[in-house]
Amino acid sequence: MLTYQQQQAARPTHGAPALGWLKRLGLGLGLLLLVYVATTTYYHFSTGDVNDAGDVWVALLISLLFYGMSGRAISRSTLLTLQAPPEESATEPAAPRKKYEKTALSSEATTDILLRLRTLMTASTPYRRPDLSLAELATDLHLPPHHLSQVINEQCQQNFFDFINTYRIEEVKRQLQSPDTAHLKLEEIGFAAGFNSKSAFNAAFKKSTQTTPSQFRKSALAQ
Repeated sequence: MLTYQQQQAARPTHGAPALGWLKRLGLGLGLLLLVYVATTTYYHFSTGDVNDAGDVWVALLISLLFYGMSGRAISRSTLLTLQAPPEESATEPAAPRKKYEKTALSSEATTDILLRLRTLMTASTPYRRPDLSLAELATDLHLPPHHLSQVINEQCQQNFFDFINTYRIEEVKRQLQSPDTAHLKLEEIGFAAGFNSKSAFNAAFKKSTQTTPSQFRKSALAQ
């Protein structure tokens, strides 16, 4: 606990400068009055009357003292000082919310959904449907779409379309490696696997394998 002397020392001393300034102002006004009386008395005794020149000098001296003191008072005043707005306290940015924070699944539920999904994709090959959507696949699994999306995103590190294209490309690779399908056109194989356009098929295949379907087939059948 602070002692009385420490508490007194810790108090702000904003009033001390203001009190000192008031004392100096009082002394200045007293000096102004003294100069006025002295000057007026001097001209009374030296000339017998206050002539015009004396009045001018007295007025000039008083004006100089007045404006000098006024200027100093204004420069010391805080009334005209622009106060900078207080700096906003630095706050740490809020941690971003996880995407599925409100719909978190237990580890058991996640494992079950992933197993059912893998089984369905292998056994029923729903990826062969060109218009397959997340909602349709979730219906096949009797799941809410957001739960299926969560499992695919978190467990497979893919979005829905990349996940489906993975199975389609694996199907295409099996067909391109088989001599029994060597007579089929590349587009036929791609469409049978679920791709709905030649451009989408070629782009997805090259993204996954870093080669084109024709180059992959040529290399596979040459072995």
